[in-house]
Amino acid sequence: MKKVISPMLAATALAPFTRPGWIYEPKFDGIRALAKIENGTVKITSRNGLDLTHRFPDLVSDLTGNKNMIIDGEIVALDSEGKPSFQLLQQQNTRTQQRSKKVKRTIVYYVFDMLFDGADITEKPLSERKRRLTSKLKQTDSVRLVKEIPTTGEAAFQSCLKHGLEGIIAKQKYSMYQMGKRSSNWVKIKGNHTAEFAIGGYTDGTGSRASTFGSLLLGYYDRKGEFQYAGGVGTGFDDATLNILTKCMKSLKSNENPFNIVIKGKGKPHWVIPHLVAEIQFAEMTQDGILRLPVFLRLRDDITAEEAGPRTVVSPPSRRRDRREFEAMMSHAT
Repeated sequence: MKKVISPMLAATALAPFTRPGWIYEPKFDGIRALAKIENGTVKITSRNGLDLTHRFPDLVSDLTGNKNMIIDGEIVALDSEGKPSFQLLQQQNTRTQQRSKKVKRTIVYYVFDMLFDGADITEKPLSERKRRLTSKLKQTDSVRLVKEIPTTGEAAFQSCLKHGLEGIIAKQKYSMYQMGKRSSNWVKIKGNHTAEFAIGGYTDGTGSRASTFGSLLLGYYDRKGEFQYAGGVGTGFDDATLNILTKCMKSLKSNENPFNIVIKGKGKPHWVIPHLVAEIQFAEMTQDGILRLPVFLRLRDDITAEEAGPRTVVSPPSRRRDRREFEAMMSHAT
């Protein structure tokens, strides 16, 4: 079995599409996770290799009965209404495996791909990997297969939003599994513009937030390794988040401005080492690289500062490209 595995990542599109040879799956708001089952031992890792096994003992127990395999999926916390809640998922740890009497949560591992089933199958078409996954994975209440939504991309997208999901993932049926690569053969379409940005500093708070902070100063590393400024965000925080962020940022305090420019007009800045990553919802990014109408959503401990930043948006695939890639896949398979 592979010693080091990294998940295949999806490109981003602004609108849903319908094309022959593509399937549509729900996009869950959870933690991307790879599970490696070998000789009855289970190891669960995040997209950047963080060991999550100890955090989800119930999932480990349910996966143990499977034969040797490596699978890919999303760990999701469902609230009392059965809707995904990332906040509940973040609260899940080794001390809170018992369901809270105040907040009911259900942890589910939604599995959508297979990389290994006794042999490496990453070069097999997605349709074949899914066939093997369906026939070999033992499903439980906590381990469930992600099924294709049998409709158009547009209808699938609207249905997922209606049921409280983030959006959809469109996947080409004949695509290979490209470990560690962001591929246009998988395309995510979300209801809101979101991206992850590293926190490079903060400004003083006023009024009820005098003891915490006013705004986070956001940035990302460009291809040259320079830390680009993406603006500030001062909304979307509850009291608990304000206190947690303040404590975390003070432990990362720095005397050096990490950005490649002087930050003006934001009050007195306090610099931090760009280690923390925040997911931000926003209306658009302006031509000078500043987020418009940003809102803080949450911290992301499964994404590094080097991975953060705006994503390149891809256009919906053309039918000509679909046919060309299909022919190339069939040629490779023979």
